[in-house]
Amino acid sequence: MENIRTLRNGLRINILRSAQIPPPEKFLSADELKKFSGFRIEKRKSDWLGGRYAAKTLLRELLDPSLSLREIEISYDLFGRPVWCGGLGLHLLTITHSGPFCAAAARTGPCVFLGIDLEKIEPRVKPWYEDYFHKSELALEVTSNKLPLFLKEGPGEIFTTFHSSNSPSSPFTKRGTYGKGNSYSIQSPVTNQSPATGHRSLAAIHLATRLWTKKEALLKALGLGLKADPLDIKIGKEIQFLNAALKRYKELGRPQYLLETSRFETEYYLSAVADTG
Repeated sequence: MENIRTLRNGLRINILRSAQIPPPEKFLSADELKKFSGFRIEKRKSDWLGGRYAAKTLLRELLDPSLSLREIEISYDLFGRPVWCGGLGLHLLTITHSGPFCAAAARTGPCVFLGIDLEKIEPRVKPWYEDYFHKSELALEVTSNKLPLFLKEGPGEIFTTFHSSNSPSSPFTKRGTYGKGNSYSIQSPVTNQSPATGHRSLAAIHLATRLWTKKEALLKALGLGLKADPLDIKIGKEIQFLNAALKRYKELGRPQYLLETSRFETEYYLSAVADTG
């Protein structure tokens, strides 16, 4: 039932459809069942349940196939990030949902910086582009009139771009820090048949969706989520943390990381970030 794969940054990720989730009594602990029953919004219940199942089945596969899913009770660390405190120590997790999919990621070894996000490629309202992105971010690739040429490496996995953080000796700027490591993308020209969608071109929609997954993954790794302003992360050839994001990054010890973005199915982008140990 699980669709577990390994990403290039060493993460194991479990992606499944919400329709695959068994009844909650089959895998939730007593305390988790109480929390689940307290949710009033159906979508919130479905997302939470799917995320827990994806995370628990992933942990069992990584650590001990004999584990009962009910024994894997997921809690939160001091920064609000999901963790499991069983086994041989604390295991950091990250969870995402989009459309019919839910996913969780973890690593077998120690991890202090971990986040994933899955988003559907679709038109958005104008304020979304204006409020969540720097103008320079949205201009990065659209002006070159190119879309990614994706390379398929397995079912549902098409890898596109990577960002790695700067070395510990790299200087921090007054307002933020830049990751000066590898960053690349593989592209091919857009054909004349690529339609414009609304007031944004197809290229712009793809670019913004990729950027959004990167920001969300990084904000989850920081333990901020959307409590922080998405503008506190500025993405280009380098990644810059600002304000609350920079403060938290320093609190976490300025970990080195690798951010990976891939295409999932045909309608989604997935970004995953993890420290490099």
